Amino acid sequence: FQMNWKKEVEEYRGTLKVEKPQISTTAIRFGFFGSVGGGKSVTAGIFAVGITPSGLIGWVDGEGKRSGWAIDIVSDMAAKQYGGTKSEWKDRFVVVHVDPPFDPLKVVAATEMLEGQGCVTIIEDVMSQAWEGYLDIKDETLDRMAGDDIGKRQRSAAAAAAAVKPWTHGKLVSKISNSKTNIVLLFQAKQKFNAKTSKPDDFQTPIQESGLTRTALAVGRVDCNERGEGGYCSFELAMGMGTKHTHKSI
Repeated sequence: FQMNWKKEVEEYRGTLKVEKPQISTTAIRFGFFGSVGGGKSVTAGIFAVGITPSGLIGWVDGEGKRSGWAIDIVSDMAAKQYGGTKSEWKDRFVVVHVDPPFDPLKVVAATEMLEGQGCVTIIEDVMSQAWEGYLDIKDETLDRMAGDDIGKRQRSAAAAAAAVKPWTHGKLVSKISNSKTNIVLLFQAKQKFNAKTSKPDDFQTPIQESGLTRTALAVGRVDCNERGEGGYCSFELAMGMGTKHTHKSI
C-alpha cells in the first residue's frame, strides 16, 4: 500500500481555512470540586447562568435529585440580580437524573439527551460518580479474569483497564471534549493523606483522573466559610494544589 501523500495534503487543504484570532464564546469547559455541602451545585448554577445569556441550561443529576434545590436557589438569585421572575429562570433549566450504577455511558446518554433539547450549557453533576462507576466495571472485569488470585490480579490489572476504559470512561471524556455546548463539570473532593505526618493534608483534589480535568479551562475548589456558608471558590491555592487554570487572566 502506497499513499499519494501530496494528493492527501491537497484534499485536506480544501477542508481548512485561514481565520483571524478569536476567543470562543461556546464550548466553555469549567470545573468545580469540593466536599459535600461546600456549595458546588449552587456555584455551578450561578456560573452556568453567567455564561448563558439566553437558552436552556441542562443538568445531569446523580445525587438523588438534589439539583432541584440548587436550581431553586439559583433562580431566586438570578431574578434578584438580572430581573425577571424566579419561575421564568427555573423554566430555563431541564434535568436528566442518572441513578446508580453510575456507568459512564449513562452520563454520555444523558448529555446527548440534553444536547438534543438544544441546551446551550450543561452542568455535569455526576463526574466523580461516573469515575467510580468505571472503576467498579473494571473491578468486575478483573474478577472474571483473575478471581481471588492476588498475584494474577496484579498482573491482569492493566489488561482489565485496557479492555474496559476505552469503551466506558474514554467515551465520556470524548463526549465532554467534543460537545458543542458549554460544559460545567462537578467533582466530589478527596483529601490527600500525608505519609510523613500520618495526617490528612489541608488541601483536596477532585475524585477523577487528570485526563478529564485537563479538558477544562479551569478547575477550582469550592468551600464553606467559618459560618458554614458554601460557595466560596478558589483557583489560587498554595502551590496550585488541586486547582488548575490555563492562564492567570482567567
